[in-house]
Formats: sequence, structure tokens, C-alpha cells
Amino acid sequence: MRVLLIVITVLVGVTLGHRADSRESPRSETIHTIEPLTVYEVRTPPVTLPNYQTSGTYVQVASDRVDLMSVNATLRNAVLSSQRHYARYVRENVMPRVPMIFEPPYPFRGVYRTSPRLRLISASTLVVSVLIPLERRVPGGTGSATWLAATVQIPSGSRVGLLQLFSEPTRGLRALASEAKRQVLASNACVRASFENPIGRRLNARGFAPRVRNYQRFGLTSTGIAVGFFQGRIGGGSCGSVLTIVRYEAIRPFLSTLGERLVAGIRNPRRK
Repeated sequence: MRVLLIVITVLVGVTLGHRADSRESPRSETIHTIEPLTVYEVRTPPVTLPNYQTSGTYVQVASDRVDLMSVNATLRNAVLSSQRHYARYVRENVMPRVPMIFEPPYPFRGVYRTSPRLRLISASTLVVSVLIPLERRVPGGTGSATWLAATVQIPSGSRVGLLQLFSEPTRGLRALASEAKRQVLASNACVRASFENPIGRRLNARGFAPRVRNYQRFGLTSTGIAVGFFQGRIGGGSCGSVLTIVRYEAIRPFLSTLGERLVAGIRNPRRK
């Protein structure tokens, strides 16, 4: 009888241990099998404005393991949403004042150009994040450089906003803004020169202020969180658009559970 009880006890222990391993293995597998996705570029759709030339591409992703239909739809919608916002601005603020520049006889066309850079893209089976340089120019006008950004969860296709990265949004945003400003002033002579003038310093400092609108053009990269500043926001127009990449160490104490998960899931993409 004692031998029988020992055998039963051992069998029960093995069974429970096997069940425990079965419960834990999916989590371990999820952690260790985050893989890079393949990225490819498709032509940017025409902006819906007369006398404009649209050029460039935007990013889509591919995988044999994950259904990415929702993710690719979100990335495309980010482009279309940016175009709609810009077209509405032009129709409401530029066309009423100078309608003739949008008519075919006008010799100079407007410009809408996207130019993805691989180093500003991350794509894994957990998250896709892109920060794409964007040039917009009204017909015959000067250039206006900005950024198109989207961070998307896999496989839901839901977008991630900047404040979602932080457990303490106010402190996290302040830490990001402080380090971004320090880096830009240390590395960008044009922006630094803008701050030498007291008037310029007051105007341009607003672009560095810890407000969501100043830092919403961001991308999660393998080297840090990339932040793009709109042309003229933190320096003179001649400085163009400005980019800085803040290392995750500067914001890590303030990351939310989601933020930590996404940062851990960043992978450099494969090219198709």
C-alpha cells in the first residue's frame, strides 16, 4: 500500500508539473519569439488639391506568421489623415487669398513628398513604428518640412499615442522634452543660433515646451525615441525640420507597462 501511494504521489506531481509548464510556456514563447517584420514601400496616394504633385512612398509590413491587414490599414490611414488635415488647411487659409496659384496656367506646382528612412522605422511581431520626413509646399511657395508618424500595435492595428508610453504622463513628457532640448541645442548650430537672440529664444522655446503637440511626431527606434520637430517650431525657417533621438534611459523610469512592453519589442526591420 505504501508503495502504491508513493507511485500515485509521483504521478500526480509529474502531471501538475506538466500542467504548470503548459501554462507558463506561452508567455515564455511570446517573450522569446518576437521577430522582425519585412517592410516594403508603396506609392503615396495623391493629395486632393489642385495643381499639386505628390511623390514618394510610405511603409507597409509583411509576415508569414501574423495577419497584418489591420496594421497596414492603420499605416495607410495615417498617411490619408495627414493629407486630409493639410488639404483642409490649404483650402481654408491659402486658397481664399491666392486662388490663382491653384489654377492650371500657374507655372509652379505644389509639392507633397514623403521620404521614408530605414533608421527611423522599427517593425516586429509586437509593434511597428515609423517616423517619415514629409515636405509640403504650396504652388510657388517656400518649403515646409515636417514629419508623418505612426506607432501601431500588432496584430490589432491600434495606434499608440505619446502619453500612453508613460505611467506618469506629465513627468515622462517633461523628461523627454528636457533631453530633446538639450540634445538639439548641443548638436544643431542653426537652432542654437536662434536661441542667442532674446526674442528668438522666447519664440522658439515654445516649441520645446512639454506639450503633446510638440512631441506627437515620434517613432520608436532601436536606438531611442525619435522626435521630429516641424520647420520653424524650434528655430528659424532656414533650420528646416529637426530630428533628435532620445535614448530610452532618459525616459525609462516613467514608462508605463505598455511602454516597457513596446520598447522591449522593438526590432530593426527586414527589407523586402
